[in-house]
Amino acid sequence: MPNPIRDLKQLPWSRAFQSAIAIVTGAVLLEWLVAQGAERSPVLASAAQLLFQSSFSTITLVASGAALGIATAELWCFQQRSGLSQPAIAWTLVGSLILALFVRWLLSLVFGSLLPPALLTEPSMVTVMGIVIGAFWRSWL
Repeated sequence: MPNPIRDLKQLPWSRAFQSAIAIVTGAVLLEWLVAQGAERSPVLASAAQLLFQSSFSTITLVASGAALGIATAELWCFQQRSGLSQPAIAWTLVGSLILALFVRWLLSLVFGSLLPPALLTEPSMVTVMGIVIGAFWRSWL
């Protein structure tokens, strides 16, 4: 009889979490660059406001989540030198990304003045939906 807990333990969680942390760190650096650019350029500030505070915000969050999912899956495939052969590995990447976003959210609570505002890495259901779309989109290719 199959044991799902044992199957969960055998998934490569540590390597998936390393990939997720690397991608979320890159996204945080991108958020920092956007925040710095928005402070210095009124054109970039108005573009960021249009993308993140209008009706485009949902589309932007889904797209950023999908980009996080695709980038994490690509990094995983590069590290393992193989594709996402099992759906369980894609779900492992999704869970690792959600955990990494949660850690980023906790760090923003503790070190709020040091981290940029969460534009691309906002831990919301819309972002999670984009992450699932991105991770499985990459696994289907």
